[in-house]
Amino acid sequence: MAFAFITVAGLHAQVPSDAEIRALLEERIDRLEQNVGIAVGVVDANGRRFVSHGHLGINDPRPVTEETVFEIGSITKVFTSTV
Repeated sequence: MAFAFITVAGLHAQVPSDAEIRALLEERIDRLEQNVGIAVGVVDANGRRFVSHGHLGINDPRPVTEETVFEIGSITKVFTSTV
């Protein structure tokens, strides 16, 4: 299971649509089998959005949702430096 957080810098940056993000997630999960579930948070000038696809684990069919708790583990330094 993975979580991605997208921020957009600049006034004219193009943010992928929910459909474009969902298509990428479906490719990585369903076709390439790179993960079982991915959640993406998008923050842009229009506010915040959430897009997800897949489930919690190989043997856990529950879907990834906005309420899913992720362990961010070794990437905490990235989040700390961003803040």
